[in-house]
Amino acid sequence: VLLLSGTPLLSRPSELFSLLNILDPKQWDNWYDFARKFCNGHQTRWGFDTSGASNTEELHARIKGYFIRRDKTQVLKELPPKNFIDVPVELDKETAIKYDTAASDLATYLRQYAGKQSPEINRTLMAEKLTQLNVLRYLNAMGKVGMAEELINSILEAGEKVLVFCSFVEPLETLKEHFGDKSVILTGKTPINERGELVGAFQTNPDVSVFLGGIKSAGLGITLTAASNVVFLDHSWTPADHQQAQDRAHRPGATYESLNIYQLNAIDTIDADMKDMLDYKQQVFDVVIDGKKVANQERVVDRVVSRLLEKY
Repeated sequence: VLLLSGTPLLSRPSELFSLLNILDPKQWDNWYDFARKFCNGHQTRWGFDTSGASNTEELHARIKGYFIRRDKTQVLKELPPKNFIDVPVELDKETAIKYDTAASDLATYLRQYAGKQSPEINRTLMAEKLTQLNVLRYLNAMGKVGMAEELINSILEAGEKVLVFCSFVEPLETLKEHFGDKSVILTGKTPINERGELVGAFQTNPDVSVFLGGIKSAGLGITLTAASNVVFLDHSWTPADHQQAQDRAHRPGATYESLNIYQLNAIDTIDADMKDMLDYKQQVFDVVIDGKKVANQERVVDRVVSRLLEKY
């Protein structure tokens, strides 16, 4: 059995068990034992939680003999370097008001059910947390559109092309209205038979300089090496999404000297927590797959909730 993957682990060790079970079913035959030892598996009021990570150094030691790993720096040494640039953003006033209202509503909801023991309430509460966190992420992305327009215009004035990625469709559609024929947009709403034409236009037409893409729908399987700049409006839930999306431009065929990758971060919002979460998930990957030593961190959902209750 030969398994091929660039990302065998996206967020947490629990994702590895099925792969290990296929490779060596005698050694890895008990999901429950694996979850308790390596996923911080424990019983909660609403079920068995396997979303954590534990004994990660031991897990790496036990699985490193199963795989051969090569990264791009080893096999594609000719690729230009990447420059990572954080861009702090103040949300526009209208969006900032909506954001504060949504955050306050979530804080009120959490306080209303604080201390309740019912498993059903706790399940509902977790679902509500995630729903409201996505509302905050969406409002953040919309509030950065103005700054994104300024940044994109500066890139175009330099005679360069740019990829713009977002987890939400509406900010991309707003940018499409602004840049018109200078841009193409590819999201989950784009018909499959039209996608190749959009990619071709961006790659070959000098008048099309802006590619607007969903981080999931446009972040895989296409080549966009005409761009020497990448802009992220928001943070996805997994670091692999960002890696895959930026690598649409960072691949064989690139002729630029370096790839500039801009991450827009709204000040004093959920963006800081999302970045911490992505850093933590990357650290879990690094220690389990590459054997690096990292510090543990608490789950981002709990951190965001704590911050919300303190502020609102």
